[in-house]
Amino acid sequence: MARSIADRRQETEAERAKRLSAYDRRPNWQREAWQELPEAFEFRKSGEGRLNGHSVFIIEAMPRQGYQPRSRTAKLFRSLKCRFWVDQQDHQIVKVDAEVIDTISIGLFLVRVAKGSRATLDLTCVNNGVWLPDRLQVFASARLGLLQALRIEQTVNYSGYSNVAADTGTVYPAEGRDALNVRLNRFAKAIFP
Repeated sequence: MARSIADRRQETEAERAKRLSAYDRRPNWQREAWQELPEAFEFRKSGEGRLNGHSVFIIEAMPRQGYQPRSRTAKLFRSLKCRFWVDQQDHQIVKVDAEVIDTISIGLFLVRVAKGSRATLDLTCVNNGVWLPDRLQVFASARLGLLQALRIEQTVNYSGYSNVAADTGTVYPAEGRDALNVRLNRFAKAIFP
């Protein structure tokens, strides 16, 4: 990450324009799905607690009844329930747990992810407010085609982060920081009325 920041600080205007143009040409499927999160789920504060030395809010997210996804990726949200642990001081997500509550089918018979599959992502504060992944755990049952059944149990641990100054600038998507803040504020109001 530090290297990427250093590289971007040294890029010319032409290099920057080329990089941003390539970013804009990427498929929007990831951005579109994230934009639909506040409408896709009913969020409720289910408690408070402590996690890894941090005071946290515990927020549960259940699929919103009658929600009609606008993007193909957001269709997955109807089959998930999530729980978020949010640091009370930094308002950053410390942990996310997502569980499949209804079988997810991709393609007619291409891939089916079974009900009960789950993924947990733990994040850690590595440098005064910079939160990065610490561990990802996936426990899933899936079927590929009509024949092959898979049982996946995978843990990925992240480490070796370099220190990056907490005041390092943030690069926002093409829509800009204001649009991002509007969506985040709408999301926060839904959780903490």
